[in-house]
This record gives sequence, C-alpha cells and structure tokens, in this order.
Amino acid sequence: MDQMTKSILVVDDELTIRELLKQLLELNNYKVITASNGLEALEIYEREGDQIDLVITDLGLPRLNGKKLGEKIKTLNPDAKMIIATGFADQDDHTKLMDIGFIHVVSKPFDIREMINTVKRALAT
Repeated sequence: MDQMTKSILVVDDELTIRELLKQLLELNNYKVITASNGLEALEIYEREGDQIDLVITDLGLPRLNGKKLGEKIKTLNPDAKMIIATGFADQDDHTKLMDIGFIHVVSKPFDIREMINTVKRALAT
C-alpha cells in the first residue's frame, strides 16, 4: 500500500506538538487526523477507525489519558497499531504500555528522524 493511503491519528493536548507531528507526517506523505484529547480521539476512532492505519498518542491527555485510550481502541479493534509518546514513563511503565498493545513507546522530547522511522516500522508490522 502506498504511504499516501496511510492514515494516522495524532493525539496530543499541546497544539505545537500536534501541529509539528501533523506537518512532519504530511511531508512524508501520510494523511493526518488530529485530536486534542483522549475523548475526541476515541470519538474519531469510533467513526473512522476502519480508515486509520496508526494512532500516535501522548500518555498525559485530558479527559481520557493515552493508556485508557489505547485500551479502548484495542477493544474496538484488536489489530489497531498504536504508538505512545511520553516524557514520564520508566521501564516498568513501558512494559505495561506494550502489554496493552502499543507497538512502540517513544520518549519525549522525540527526535524527528526517530519518530518517522518508528512510524515506518509500526506501519510495516
């Protein structure tokens, strides 16, 4: 499948991070949908989940945190591909997040090249 047909849901409550990721991914020919909190992201996923190839979410979100969002998305679609970004998680937290079904845990602040490579690896699985 061509990258341009790959659709990514980006969830972050910080506008600058959300916009940076959106621009970065669009420059790499991905279609990007954004949400500013977990509930908004869940509503988008409930409507459009069959068209979303990857979810990138922050862990610390208002209204529904990234961990809970991941759990709910996996209930809707056990095959959902998800990446979570956090500045707070230790190795135990990383393991718990991977157990939920996150493919990758990315530390914030993230390196732009590293993020694109992580997205490509996630979509290839």
